Order: sequence, then structure tokens, then C-alpha cells
Amino acid sequence: MSSINHAPPMPPTPVVAFKNFNDAKPTAFDGTQCATALLQWYEKMASVFLHIECPDDKRTRFASSVFEKGALTWWVKEKSVRGAEAAMTLPWNELKDLMTRQFCSPNELMNLEAKFWNLKQEGGEHTAYTSRFNELSWLVPHLVTLASYAIDKYIRGLPREIQDSVLSSSPKELDDAINLAATLTDNNVKAGTLTMKGSKKNPEKSPPEPRETKPELSKHAYTNHINKRKHYALTQTQNTQPQPSKKKTLHGNTPFV
Repeated sequence: MSSINHAPPMPPTPVVAFKNFNDAKPTAFDGTQCATALLQWYEKMASVFLHIECPDDKRTRFASSVFEKGALTWWVKEKSVRGAEAAMTLPWNELKDLMTRQFCSPNELMNLEAKFWNLKQEGGEHTAYTSRFNELSWLVPHLVTLASYAIDKYIRGLPREIQDSVLSSSPKELDDAINLAATLTDNNVKAGTLTMKGSKKNPEKSPPEPRETKPELSKHAYTNHINKRKHYALTQTQNTQPQPSKKKTLHGNTPFV
């Protein structure tokens, strides 16, 4: 009788309860925060989901439980329009898009768009530039919907010292452009062509000015030169010695004065 090989049973999917979410102490959201704070809230919530291994179909349900004040009022309205269960099962990314449109004012969005288009890497600050690029990509995703748009925008913000090299490599993914830019930036910082904040380029030392050299005298000319100086000094000494005074000679009856 042949033995039948049975596949090992699959491990059960972990059940994530609402208590697990609360124990992770998620940050509340009331809708009054600025756009940057909203992005930070997204990141904090993503960290909580990762920590408790939250499945995708429960992320919106858990995240919406920490809404307060204006955010809670808005969410109650969304549930009434969409239906409570439909709203609770929205994909997490779709909920983030709704929140960004709702809690970022048009003026603030326009300001963020302008900041994104004008974003440049300052010197060797590659990490700061990449971090800000990713933040703004989250807040104004319509500007980098396609991967090619994101890559082009990222490269255009690089310093000219490395921009052409990254562009000529024709990166297919944004990460490829980021990694190459990081390597090139480090090389240029070491070479001194790019600088980090707080550091200064070593000033180029100017060559020392050539000293004025006097022409060398031959032995004969040098002897004549010394003799002339001695003669000149002797003459000056003689000219400065006091001359003896001459006595007057009296003649006849000239009275003595």
C-alpha cells in the first residue's frame, strides 16, 4: 500500500482585533492639521498597520476609528452617502486620496504644487532632497501619476554636476535614479565639487609672490662697491668736522671791539 504524501497545513491567518490596534496607540486625526502633518499621520498609521500585521480589508475601518471633531463629522457624512459598510471597506489608498482632497485647501495644494516643481537638491544634500521629493509626491500625486513623470521630475531637481550622468543612464525605475544620484553625490562631495550644509570648500591657495632678487656682483665689482662706500663715508666725516676759527689782525689805531 503506497503512502500518500499530504501537504503541510497552511498556518492560520492571524486575527487582528480592534484591541491590537488600540494597544499600538494610534495617533488621532481631527482635520485641522496642515498638509505636512497629514502626511506624517499617514506614515504613523502605516507603521501601526505594519506592527500589528493589519490586513488590507481592515485598515480603513481601524484608521477611521481615531477620527475626531471635523474629521469625524466628515466621515459620518461619507458613510451616509456611500453606506456604512462600503465606506468601511474602502481601500486604504483610496481613503488617503479622499482625505487629502478634503483636508488640504486648494490654496495649500497650489502652494505644494509650486514647491514641488521648484524643488532642487542643494549641494550635496541628497538625502534631504529625496525625502522632500517623496513627501510632496504623496501630497500632490497627480503630478507624478506615471513613473516616467516622477523620474523626470526627480532628475530635473538634481545638481548639474550629476544631472547629465543620471539622465544618460536612462533609469527605468525611480529607485534606480535615486540610488545612482546618491552614489554620484557622495563622489562629488568627496571631490569637493558639491558641499554639505555647514561645510565650506577649501579656499584655493594663491601661489606665493616671487621675491625680488638683486643681481649678484662679481668679486671685483663687489670690492669697488665697498671701496666707494668707504670713500663716501670718509668724505662725509671730514665735511662735518668743525673748522678752526681765524683771529682778526689789528692794524694801526683801530680800536679793539
